[in-house]
Amino acid sequence: MLKFFQDRLFPKVPLIPMKMDDEGYYVQFGGARRHKTIKMSDDEYIFRCEYDPKDPFTGAGRETGAFPLLHWHRNQDEWFKVIQGRVGYVLDGKSGFVEKGTEVALPSGVIHTFWVDPNSPEKVIMEFTVRPGRGLDEEWIDSFYGVLNSCYEAKKPLSFLQAMVFCDEAISAPGHFPKPIGIFMAWFFGVADDLVPGRIIGRLAGYRGTYPQYVNQRKDKKFVDPKGRTEVL
Repeated sequence: MLKFFQDRLFPKVPLIPMKMDDEGYYVQFGGARRHKTIKMSDDEYIFRCEYDPKDPFTGAGRETGAFPLLHWHRNQDEWFKVIQGRVGYVLDGKSGFVEKGTEVALPSGVIHTFWVDPNSPEKVIMEFTVRPGRGLDEEWIDSFYGVLNSCYEAKKPLSFLQAMVFCDEAISAPGHFPKPIGIFMAWFFGVADDLVPGRIIGRLAGYRGTYPQYVNQRKDKKFVDPKGRTEVL
């Protein structure tokens, strides 16, 4: 009965499985983006992603739904390294572009985002490292991009409530607001395993921070790349 009202009051896009290619990458946005885990542990999470800068969706610049909105992490430090191509970024209010071989540090508490430069002369390849390894982690990334891909296929935007639930799950906050307000919004509209006062709204609406469809999809597969680095748990 609850699900009936959840779906009527808060319509959701149908969640579709992500395809995994022969190299162990999950593929999204009609093939314009793909990602895979390099390492997942309590101490560290490393994943690699690739983008097509010429695709109308992933190559549309900063405002496309292919990339995260401004946000910050409350207890995780993050780094990204550009392995190939050219990437735009915002870091603590300052924007810029970086190219192959550059690593950008995103300390906990610093507001940031990134996007693919549409003028990149080649496919963009990035590697992300997050420490510690829980919060923004493998289950979160798989679920987040699984939902974004479902929105892409349905030609619908990611809902505000779902975005706040994702922020709460990743122990993060939206970066468009003063930090105390961002924390409150993620907390108030977020989701928890128990009906904690405040964190009830996202749960009652039927949104989740991770989705079994995507978490279990990876657990059902095991892939190790030629260098033996990929660890799928």
